[in-house]
Amino acid sequence: LFWERDRVELVGEKEEEGEDEEEEEEEEEEEEEEEEEEEEEEEEEKEKERG
Repeated sequence: LFWERDRVELVGEKEEEGEDEEEEEEEEEEEEEEEEEEEEEEEEEKEKERG
């Protein structure tokens, strides 16, 4: 029976690792979106200065 408990623990650890990877991907996507928004704001400011 103890090997079943070990297996359950390993499965739990793998699930936690998967969650961490998903969180990292979400954070990267959010950072990319923020960078794009900043770039758009900068372009708008440049256009206002030109106009």
